[in-house]
Amino acid sequence: MLPLFALLACGGDGSTSPGASIAGAYSLTTVNGAPLPFVAQQAGTYKYEITADTYTLADGATWTEVRADRTTSNGAITTSTKSDAGTWSRNGTSITLTSPANGAVSGTVSGNTLTLSSAGNTMVFTK
Repeated sequence: MLPLFALLACGGDGSTSPGASIAGAYSLTTVNGAPLPFVAQQAGTYKYEITADTYTLADGATWTEVRADRTTSNGAITTSTKSDAGTWSRNGTSITLTSPANGAVSGTVSGNTLTLSSAGNTMVFTK
């Protein structure tokens, strides 16, 4: 499974002091300024949508992701939940999330906001 950052990588706003904990659950609130669901892929009668996504960052420099999605193919709708996990490293507000299965993505975390950008899409996650 590709984490959401592999489908869509990272930028941010505000500030988080270097010693402040960033631990917590960050839920996807908008993609490109619009609420969910987000249509990640669509062609003909096929559509893949992200309906929810949460990254949980732990103080031990690990993270987990749980994503809910919906696939529509020829009118048949299927929902599923996918997960991923890895480690994170931080320098000020810059953060790098590394998945052993899917590689690394860099971004920013500021206060209660994690902002990821990739392939022309901006994703905002909030605690």
